[in-house]
Amino acid sequence: MCVHNSARSQMVAAFLNDICAEQFEAHSAGLDVSEV
Repeated sequence: MCVHNSARSQMVAAFLNDICAEQFEAHSAGLDVSEV
């Protein structure tokens, strides 16, 4: 979702872990990591 792992991918991971915890375990990562 986000190359820098600065916001969008972290939000999507948290969202999936919240609503689909029984089906998914989402992790957030990026190719060019930066701070939030």
